[in-house]
Amino acid sequence: MQGKPKFAVKHNRRKENLSLYLIDKPRTPAERQQNKETLELATKIRAEREQEFKESMLGYRLKKDRTVNFLDYFQAYINSYTKKDIRMVQIALS
Repeated sequence: MQGKPKFAVKHNRRKENLSLYLIDKPRTPAERQQNKETLELATKIRAEREQEFKESMLGYRLKKDRTVNFLDYFQAYINSYTKKDIRMVQIALS
């Protein structure tokens, strides 16, 4: 890809300060353990935030207990279809 891109993507990002700090050079096993626990807590918080974002963006998509018949769903779609090319949609059903 040469030159300047034709479009720009705007990313919605926000930062959250967790007020969790690591010890720069841990000298004792207790300090190392504290660093491990702090990192573990931060990764758990990040995973929770990512899960909340995915749920709000996509909803739950992995529901397996759907028992909707496709033909009934499509017939209801045709009944509520209001555009001029309804015959094409009806042909797709048959």
